[in-house]
Amino acid sequence: MKEEDKEREIMKEGDEEREIMKEEDREREIMKEGDEEREIMKEEDREREIMKEGDEEREIMKEEDREREIMKNEDKEREIMKEEDKEREIMKEENKEGETTREEGKRSEKC
Repeated sequence: MKEEDKEREIMKEGDEEREIMKEEDREREIMKEGDEEREIMKEEDREREIMKEGDEEREIMKEEDREREIMKNEDKEREIMKEEDKEREIMKEENKEGETTREEGKRSEKC
C-alpha cells in the first residue's frame, strides 16, 4: 500500500504541476493578447499621426490657396485701376482738345 500511496502522491504532484503549467500558459496567452492590443494601439496612433500630418498639410494648402486668391484679386484690382487711369488720361486729353477748340472758336469770333 505504501508503494501505491507513493505513486498516487507522485501522480497528484504531477497533476498539480500540469495545472500550474496550464495556468502559466493562460497567463502568457493573456499577456500575448495584451501585447497584440498594445501593438494595434501603437499602429492606430501612427495612423492618427499620419492623418494629423495630412490634415496639417491640407490646412497649409488651403491657406496658400487663400493667399493666391487674394493676390489674384489684388492683381485684378490693379488692372482695373490701370484701366481707370487710362480712361482718366483720355478724358483729360479730350477736355484739353475741347478747350483748344473753344479758344479757337472765340478767336474766330473776335476776328
